[in-house]
Formats: sequence, structure tokens, C-alpha cells
Amino acid sequence: MVSLFADPLIKKLGGTNRCIVLGALFHSIYTAAMILPALMGTEHWDQPWLHTFTYVFILLAAAMNGFSSGFLWVSQGTYINDCANNSNKGLYNAIFLSAVCGGAFIVGNLMSTYVVKYFSETILFISFGAMSFAITIYLMFLKVPRPYVVDVADTTAVASILAAPLDRDGSRALLNKSSLVRS
Repeated sequence: MVSLFADPLIKKLGGTNRCIVLGALFHSIYTAAMILPALMGTEHWDQPWLHTFTYVFILLAAAMNGFSSGFLWVSQGTYINDCANNSNKGLYNAIFLSAVCGGAFIVGNLMSTYVVKYFSETILFISFGAMSFAITIYLMFLKVPRPYVVDVADTTAVASILAAPLDRDGSRALLNKSSLVRS
């Protein structure tokens, strides 16, 4: 539901890069919050107020994670589309989704299998949280995509310009990455 209203708010919050980092940060907080239930079985977590604190903290982290997910996914889609041009946009999206989904499923399942088998659930969630925060720090250094400039010598680019649909006023609307250029 948040994704419906996320696009106009992204520009007000500082752009796609900042929203990607904020979304990843809230995902990291939620991932790190899963350390608390893993600790509940230890001898230091036998007091009732710690159980209540754990449930409340996880629910708040889940709510923040769900709210920020709309901004994260809209921002990543905008960022990928700003990085690509019309000829390689599908490739960029395929690489991104393969890395995110494949990495999460393969690495997550392998780590879960071997870390829980040889160590503990607490170590597993600590490592997931550390990886999540490391990725968030990495995302802080994303470059702002440069606008795609049409090379007039490129015949396919010129053909796509001429094939662009006409607007009501008779001009051709061309998508130049994040801005609308009229010819």
C-alpha cells in the first residue's frame, strides 16, 4: 500500500539513493531484531519483561520494515531504470533480481544449514544482521546515475527518436532517463 504513494515522496525525501539506503537500514534493523528470539532460550532471558520487550520490538521493527519496503522497491526500480537505456533495461532488471533473489535464497539457505548445524541460531542471526548492515553501508556509496545521452551518429537511437509517439501539441516526447525532453 505504501508503494502507491512512495513515488512522489521519494523526491521529497532526498531521491532514490537516500530511499534505498533508508529501506535497507530498516530491513537490517528487522533482520538484527531476530537475534532477540534466538536469545530467549538462554538463561539470561528468563524474565517476563524481556519476553514482552522482544515481542514489542519485533513488531515495531516489522512495521518499520513493511513501511520502508515500499520506498525501497520503488527506489530500486527507478535507480535501475535510470542506469539503463531502452536496449538493456531488461538485462539490468534481470541481473538485479537474480542477485537479490538468488543471493538471498542460496546464501541464506546454505548459511542456515551449516551455521545452525555447527554453531547456534544466535550466531546465524548475528551473521545475517552483520551482512545486512554491511550491505546498507555499501549502498550508501551508490553513484547517482548519469543521464542517457542520445548519440546522433547512432542510427538506432535516431530511429527510436523518430519512432517516438507525437503528443497533443505535435512534439515528440522522449524519455531522457529522469527528465522529459521535447523535440
